[in-house]
This record gives sequence, C-alpha cells and structure tokens, in this order.
Amino acid sequence: MIMENDKRYAGRRVLITGGLGMIGSTIARKLVIRGADVTIMDSCVEPWSTSATYGTRNQ
Repeated sequence: MIMENDKRYAGRRVLITGGLGMIGSTIARKLVIRGADVTIMDSCVEPWSTSATYGTRNQ
C-alpha cells in the first residue's frame, strides 16, 4: 500500500505494466505525486484505450 507521506519512491524509476487500467492508473498517479519517475506499458487492446500522462519531472 502506498501511504500519503511515503517517500520511498521519490526519485526512483518505476515500471507499471497494465498502467492504463483502473488499478494501474491509480497506482501511477499516486507514485507520480510522491516523486517517482513512472513508465507505463500497456497493450491498449481495447479500442477506447488512450495514453495518459500524469506528470513529468524536470531532470
């Protein structure tokens, strides 16, 4: 579980597979808020799927 004040992921690179679904996108959003550099991989097999950008970090 990712807690509100969890700083373990700040500055870390995280790969999320299936990140465009309900669970994956929620996890991605929470990790970005906590400072993680998130990469999402998804098959996008559903015709209604679209890419989502939750934020970027300046390097």
